[in-house]
Amino acid sequence: MNKRNRKRLEKLIFAILARNPYEYGIVPDENGWIRLKDLHYALMQGEVFRSISVKGLEQYFDLYRPDRMELSGRYVRVLPEFQAPGLLAFPQVSPPARLYVPVRPRAHAHVLRRGMRPNTGAKWIVLWPDMEKALVAGRRRDRDPLVGIINTDVAQSCGGLFFMAGGEIFLSQWLEPSWLELPPLPESEERQAVQQGRQRYSTRKDAVSQDHANTPGSFIPTFPSQWPGLYGDGDVKARRGRGKKGDRKRKKGAYRRDRHIK
Repeated sequence: MNKRNRKRLEKLIFAILARNPYEYGIVPDENGWIRLKDLHYALMQGEVFRSISVKGLEQYFDLYRPDRMELSGRYVRVLPEFQAPGLLAFPQVSPPARLYVPVRPRAHAHVLRRGMRPNTGAKWIVLWPDMEKALVAGRRRDRDPLVGIINTDVAQSCGGLFFMAGGEIFLSQWLEPSWLELPPLPESEERQAVQQGRQRYSTRKDAVSQDHANTPGSFIPTFPSQWPGLYGDGDVKARRGRGKKGDRKRKKGAYRRDRHIK
C-alpha cells in the first residue's frame, strides 16, 4: 500500500470510528471499541477499499500503527481524546410510531415465542427508522433476512425503552413478541420438498407400524438365507470360520508335537 492510499484509509477509518459509526449500524461499547469485522463491513459500503480483508486490516494496524487509533486483539477504537463529543451518549427518546429490525429466518419461530434480546457479546438491539436500511443491515448476517415492524406505542405502554444513537439509529435492550409484527416465513421449494419428504416418511412409518401391530406374536421372526452358497448366511459363515480356525490350531499343535518327538 503506497503512502497516499495509506493516508486515505486512515482518514476513512478515523471518520467511521470517531464521528459516526451509527450510520452503518455499528454501536461501540462503553469505551469506544468496535470489532474489526464491523469496521470491515463499513469499509465495504464504499468503493475505494472494498478489496481489503479483515486480516488485511489487522496487518494494517500492526504495521503502520496510526497515532490516533489503537488495536487490541480483534477490536479497534479511536483514542478517547479524539472521539467526537457525545459519541457514546445514548439519550432516551420517544421514537417514531414504527421502527424496523432485521430477523434471520431461522430465528423466526424463536422471535415469535420469546421476542428479541441482544446478540451474544452485544448490549443493544439496533433498530432502524427505515425498512430498506434495516434490510441492508440484515444482509450482514443472512442472505435473505426478514424485517420485523415494531409498534413503539404498544412497546412504550408496556414499559419498553428506546434510545437514540448518533441521530441515525435507535437502540433497545429487549423486544417482547407482542410488540413485533413479523412477515410469514417464506416457503422455498427446498423447504417444501423437505416437508413432503418428512410426510412421506411419516406415512410409511405409520404403515409399517400398523403392519407390525397386525402381526401375531410379540416379535417378527427372521430366517437365514435360502441360498447361503450364493448370497451367504451369517450363521453358516460363523460356523465355517470357527471350523477353519480350529483346524489351523490342531494342525499347528500336531506339527509341534512331531518336532518334539523327533
